Amino acid sequence: MTFGPPLVDPALPPTHMSTNSTAWLNGGQRSYEAVVYPVVVITETAWNTAGRKDANMRMVWLVTIPLIPVAIAFPLVDQAWLAFALVGGSLLLGSLGSGPANAAIQSVTPGRMRGTTTAIYIAIYNVIGYGLGPLVVGWFNDNVFGEAGIASSMVMLALISGPLGLLLAWLSLKPYAREIEAAEARGD
Repeated sequence: MTFGPPLVDPALPPTHMSTNSTAWLNGGQRSYEAVVYPVVVITETAWNTAGRKDANMRMVWLVTIPLIPVAIAFPLVDQAWLAFALVGGSLLLGSLGSGPANAAIQSVTPGRMRGTTTAIYIAIYNVIGYGLGPLVVGWFNDNVFGEAGIASSMVMLALISGPLGLLLAWLSLKPYAREIEAAEARGD
């Protein structure tokens, strides 16, 4: 048995989701990861070597750019296989920023506070992503699009949160570079 997003099994009633049919999707996502993750690591390493002080936050900003159209597209497609492929791409692109974001936080935090700071970041990341996201989609369903408009609600959330996250990541580049220089000056 595999663990991952369930796919609709055409041999079963329409309300039944099969976890056994996710093996090809999980294998495909792992193949994706084998290609994309090294590119991200090599790019970020090259920036760090070239002296870019903002390499970690720049990577968070850059992986958000392709994430936005993928997150907008997946609720709108009609074919299940394409929707799940886009969800897989969305999960992949969303996870690409997690490592550099953690590294960015630890790079500017004094050593004795790194564990606590990272724990707070991960808690906030999960509360907003897994707690607030579904509530916002539900609010859009209840108050704007109606019960049949879940796809529109998901698209609206991506249209608001994606560009907002991209803007905030971009605005953080210069202050983050200054904080890296300050951390290097104090020996952290």
